[in-house]
Amino acid sequence: MRKIIILFFLFVSFTTYAQFDPAGGEIGSKAIHFENNKIIGWSSKVTIQRGWAACNDTSLGRASQGFDDYANGKANGECTSLGDSGIAIVELEIPIADNQGYEFAIFENGFKSNGGYFLELAHVEVSSDGIHYVRFPSETFFDTINQFTNASVMDPTQAHNLAGKNPMFWGTPFDLKDLNKSEYLNTDSIKYIKIIDAVGSLNPIYGSKDGKGKLINDPWPTPWLSSGFDLDAVAILSPGYTGLNELVNQNLSIFPNPAASNSTIQLPLVDVISVSLLDAQGKSLLVNWNENTLTTPHTKGIYQLIIQTQNGQYLSKLCVY
Repeated sequence: MRKIIILFFLFVSFTTYAQFDPAGGEIGSKAIHFENNKIIGWSSKVTIQRGWAACNDTSLGRASQGFDDYANGKANGECTSLGDSGIAIVELEIPIADNQGYEFAIFENGFKSNGGYFLELAHVEVSSDGIHYVRFPSETFFDTINQFTNASVMDPTQAHNLAGKNPMFWGTPFDLKDLNKSEYLNTDSIKYIKIIDAVGSLNPIYGSKDGKGKLINDPWPTPWLSSGFDLDAVAILSPGYTGLNELVNQNLSIFPNPAASNSTIQLPLVDVISVSLLDAQGKSLLVNWNENTLTTPHTKGIYQLIIQTQNGQYLSKLCVY
């Protein structure tokens, strides 16, 4: 009996704490910002196969939000909706190889909401020949009893190796080392990336399962033209990106802070490459910055300031009154 009790607590401990990295912009996240200099290229040839707006009611037709070429080029918030089980296939002009760290990242348009995130997830597969695909082994810890709806929020730490676990402008990275070996796959020559909408229904007739055989729960149904995973872009990363040092300093000192709207603040950093400002919903704003100064937004609120330098990314909250 004692052994059974010990094993029970070990199991509870594992299922309680076996979680993954948080959303992009949060400390410990491995997501990559769309302006990070570790991005060396963007998808330019994407083929879209639209899925149903609602696979439980095909009379609604297929998803149609966004043009197919919205998935090409740099992430910009304009997305192509895949629909339930819809597919996007990225054909790479230059094959990618398994190197140290992550090799590519996928961008969606999730957003922060009510203490969590509104997310739509997708499976990711790769291929060397465009015929045989191998799926990244995913894992989730979402509720499997209560169906997430369009009013639900999710916790990104409960998903791994699924595209869409990060908010807009933060790409979910993928490491080819995570793949199971296959005689058909040459990880030194990956030419195709396939993104498949994960139907988040807890009804096994319609639902999609993670790599452990567990039903994936995300907002469903979404019976609109914008149904399913919304693909923004796919980024190719330079070797060595691990995400571990992306947020170098959470408490970057900027002055003044709080700051008045439409005022100038000082950025105490050198070699600044880019500056991004996200509002409370995770939406990226136009930023007026020059070398080491930044003009604050005209709207009052709490913002997230992300500064990219040669040494990594720095994060700070900015209060505007």
